[in-house]
Amino acid sequence: MAPKRAGSLITRGKKRDPVIKEFTKKLLNSIHETKDEIELSRDALTEKASEHINDGDLILTYGCSHTLINFFIEAKESAQFEVIVCETAPGF
Repeated sequence: MAPKRAGSLITRGKKRDPVIKEFTKKLLNSIHETKDEIELSRDALTEKASEHINDGDLILTYGCSHTLINFFIEAKESAQFEVIVCETAPGF
Protein backbone atom coordinates (compact mmCIF):
# COMPACT_ATOMS: atom_id res chain seq x y z
CA MET A 1 0.00 0.00 0.00
CA ALA A 2 1.35 3.44 -0.98
CA PRO A 3 1.88 5.99 1.81
CA LYS A 4 -0.49 8.96 2.00
CA ARG A 5 0.78 12.14 0.47
CA ALA A 6 1.23 15.07 2.84
CA GLY A 7 -0.83 17.31 0.56
CA SER A 8 -3.87 15.06 0.90
CA LEU A 9 -4.02 15.72 4.65
CA ILE A 10 -4.81 19.41 4.21
CA THR A 11 -7.18 19.28 1.24
CA ARG A 12 -10.14 21.63 1.49
CA GLY A 13 -13.56 20.14 1.98
CA LYS A 14 -12.33 17.03 3.78
CA LYS A 15 -12.32 16.48 7.50
CA ARG A 16 -8.86 17.39 8.74
CA ASP A 17 -6.94 16.11 11.69
CA PRO A 18 -7.00 18.84 14.42
CA VAL A 19 -3.21 18.67 14.69
CA ILE A 20 -2.82 19.27 10.96
CA LYS A 21 -5.40 22.07 11.11
CA GLU A 22 -3.53 23.81 13.94
CA PHE A 23 -0.19 23.30 12.21
CA THR A 24 -1.58 24.80 8.99
CA LYS A 25 -2.95 27.79 10.89
CA LYS A 26 0.40 28.43 12.60
CA LEU A 27 2.32 27.96 9.36
CA LEU A 28 0.16 30.44 7.45
CA ASN A 29 0.45 32.93 10.32
CA SER A 30 4.25 32.60 10.26
CA ILE A 31 4.31 33.11 6.49
CA HIS A 32 2.26 36.31 6.81
CA GLU A 33 4.50 37.60 9.63
CA THR A 34 7.62 36.91 7.56
CA LYS A 35 6.12 38.69 4.55
CA ASP A 36 5.32 41.72 6.71
CA GLU A 37 8.87 41.78 8.11
CA ILE A 38 10.34 41.66 4.61
CA GLU A 39 8.15 44.56 3.48
CA LEU A 40 9.13 46.62 6.53
CA SER A 41 12.81 45.86 5.90
CA ARG A 42 12.44 46.93 2.27
CA ASP A 43 10.85 50.22 3.35
CA ALA A 44 13.56 50.85 5.96
CA LEU A 45 16.27 50.19 3.37
CA THR A 46 14.72 52.60 0.90
CA GLU A 47 14.51 55.34 3.54
CA LYS A 48 18.31 55.14 4.01
CA ALA A 49 19.08 55.74 0.32
CA SER A 50 20.06 59.39 0.72
CA GLU A 51 22.68 58.39 3.30
CA HIS A 52 24.49 56.10 0.86
CA ILE A 53 24.39 57.89 -2.49
CA ASN A 54 26.02 61.27 -3.14
CA ASP A 55 26.02 63.76 -6.01
CA GLY A 56 28.14 62.58 -8.90
CA ASP A 57 28.26 58.91 -7.85
CA LEU A 58 28.47 56.27 -10.55
CA ILE A 59 26.83 53.08 -9.35
CA LEU A 60 27.52 49.72 -10.99
CA THR A 61 25.08 46.93 -10.17
CA TYR A 62 24.94 43.41 -11.50
CA GLY A 63 21.19 43.10 -11.53
CA CYS A 64 18.05 45.01 -10.76
CA SER A 65 15.07 44.49 -8.46
CA HIS A 66 12.02 46.44 -7.37
CA THR A 67 13.75 47.14 -4.06
CA LEU A 68 16.80 48.53 -5.84
CA ILE A 69 14.67 50.66 -8.16
CA ASN A 70 12.80 52.12 -5.19
CA PHE A 71 16.15 52.74 -3.46
CA PHE A 72 17.40 54.73 -6.47
CA ILE A 73 14.15 56.66 -6.78
CA GLU A 74 14.43 57.71 -3.16
CA ALA A 75 18.11 58.65 -3.55
CA LYS A 76 17.31 60.75 -6.64
CA GLU A 77 15.45 63.22 -4.42
CA SER A 78 18.71 64.30 -2.79
CA ALA A 79 21.47 63.51 -5.32
CA GLN A 80 22.25 63.30 -9.02
CA PHE A 81 23.98 60.04 -9.95
CA GLU A 82 24.29 57.49 -12.72
CA VAL A 83 23.52 53.78 -12.59
CA ILE A 84 24.92 51.07 -14.83
CA VAL A 85 23.17 47.69 -14.74
CA CYS A 86 25.46 44.97 -16.11
CA GLU A 87 22.81 42.33 -16.52
CA THR A 88 19.13 42.08 -15.88
CA ALA A 89 16.39 39.51 -16.21
CA PRO A 90 13.58 39.88 -18.73
CA GLY A 91 10.90 42.22 -17.56
CA PHE A 92 13.07 44.80 -15.80
